[in-house]
Amino acid sequence: MLAGLPSLKEFECERNKLVTGSLKDLSVRKDTLETITLHGTFSGTLTDLADFPHLKRLDLMHAKGISGSLLDIDADNDDLFPVIEKLRLPDTVVGGHRYEVMHIAQGKQLIKDLLPLRRKRPGLFKDDRNKEVYWQLSRESPDILDPNQDPEFQFRQYSFFFVEAGDDSQYLGWRWEQKWDYTPDHPLEVTWFGHVPKKVAKHFVPSGMGRFYKGYYEPPPANVYNRLQRSYRPSAQEMAIFENL
Repeated sequence: MLAGLPSLKEFECERNKLVTGSLKDLSVRKDTLETITLHGTFSGTLTDLADFPHLKRLDLMHAKGISGSLLDIDADNDDLFPVIEKLRLPDTVVGGHRYEVMHIAQGKQLIKDLLPLRRKRPGLFKDDRNKEVYWQLSRESPDILDPNQDPEFQFRQYSFFFVEAGDDSQYLGWRWEQKWDYTPDHPLEVTWFGHVPKKVAKHFVPSGMGRFYKGYYEPPPANVYNRLQRSYRPSAQEMAIFENL
């Protein structure tokens, strides 16, 4: 079908979960396509589209069956996705939005592995609202589960993501954050890459309604978390939020 559209620049297949196909089928228009948005089920890996010379926006967020890794994009190889500006990937791709790890150590390693690409192409790590794409620690992670409670009733959810600071975003770090559905999220301390002036770093220290994890750089084990909960005293503002849920 695409072979009959020699000047096609935008291919948007949205809001149809019944669509199936292969990413490799798009290669017939790789010399013209600038935007690709796919919903449905497609076989293939991220690198099947890496040599599209004019591709600026790739949205596979709602496409099932896609595999591969964001790490396949070599920060030192400008031939892979040479002009890409926005990249939205499903959690089935390593490094895709809300990609899930089982252990805290795996999260640290993912950040370390993605750091060169984040420095070289920061736009690949921003969503449509220009916020950092985040990844998640599994709720079933043994690093946070309480062995004395039924896992079915344990709901701690943590994300982790890059953090930038400074007038020119010259300072880079990363942090964990506990996600909540109806109340403000609780950030943990930022781990910075290199020296950051105190006047900059102080704005990222957990405070106010987000002070729960002040002094903590990673999700604590269940016994430490339970102790924090018992000793924490919510502010009047927090109590008002809880009462209105």
